[in-house]
Amino acid sequence: MLVQWLQTYEIDDALLARIIAAALQSFPDAEVYLTWDNDLVVVACRSRCPGADAGRLHATAALAREAARVGLDSDAALQLRRIGGRGLLQTYARALHAEPHSDFHPVVALQGPRTRFRSDRADTLQRLTDNGLPVLDVLEGRTPPPSSDTVAALPGHSLLLGRRRAIALASALRDRSHASTLALRDRDAPQAELALQALLGLSHGTVQDPATWAEAASTVAMATIGHLPATDLQGAWIGPGWIDASLQSEPVRRMLAMYAAAAARDAAAMRSSGEALLQLPQALPVEVQEQALVIAQLGALRLGRPGEVEQLHAGYGVALPHSPQLRMVRHMIRIRALELRAQSPVATATQGVEPPR
Repeated sequence: MLVQWLQTYEIDDALLARIIAAALQSFPDAEVYLTWDNDLVVVACRSRCPGADAGRLHATAALAREAARVGLDSDAALQLRRIGGRGLLQTYARALHAEPHSDFHPVVALQGPRTRFRSDRADTLQRLTDNGLPVLDVLEGRTPPPSSDTVAALPGHSLLLGRRRAIALASALRDRSHASTLALRDRDAPQAELALQALLGLSHGTVQDPATWAEAASTVAMATIGHLPATDLQGAWIGPGWIDASLQSEPVRRMLAMYAAAAARDAAAMRSSGEALLQLPQALPVEVQEQALVIAQLGALRLGRPGEVEQLHAGYGVALPHSPQLRMVRHMIRIRALELRAQSPVATATQGVEPPR
């Protein structure tokens, strides 16, 4: 077993993908974990990697104390940090057209100083975990730990802080009385809390300003849906009690249906509701349209219809700007779809699909 730390700062995705490709070339199985913002750990195994078991960290009192200090004292804490296995890492390498790094072609060593000088960051793997949508649920078949599982929210770890924020926001959606006491605990991301206040204020009766409502709803949705399982989103996005959908205009109803589908991980509803929103004649905010595209594509993947991913891209995605949060997520989804369609070597599977600039 190889356990290797990799930084994602002062390096770019192209170089990191070469390192990952080299590990996959030498080991039959591998997994990657997000240990901290900007830090990954790759576990590579000669046979199938064993499942993570926090109980092993309690072998001695000293080790248990150290594991608790860094927030690794439960299976949920390990599960939350796991980004994906060999299949996801292969998709990542293919998405970057990465040839395995080797001593005969030491590209990382030669180009590393340039990425360090530019202060580059390879953030694609982390964006797969904290983009706000159920991307890994589809690509990896994972389910986020429920809110009932205790996971320490450590300062400086945006994924853990995002989960804590999602739990508080979902609770406030279920019970408006919680919204007034929702603290802006994370200095770096009060936007979701402020959007929640705006969303609830705009959702009494019939929404009078759908554009402003859509911006607030999209912000809160992206701060909750991807971090929590369906059970924790009941009453928030699934059967929401904070808004009467029957009173709303068509754009608002379609947005609510799309977020309910994504929250429930309902593939058929994700596929249909995402495209239904993209077909609206009214111009919704660009961020909402991008979410709709990704949700529809994820639904198509889970339904076993990868060809529709590229159809959706051609029909809607080409005209949609790439946000920093979803830029490489969209590319990875397209590559996974091509892999499923072609089931062929790298050169064929990724032909004609270049990473977005």
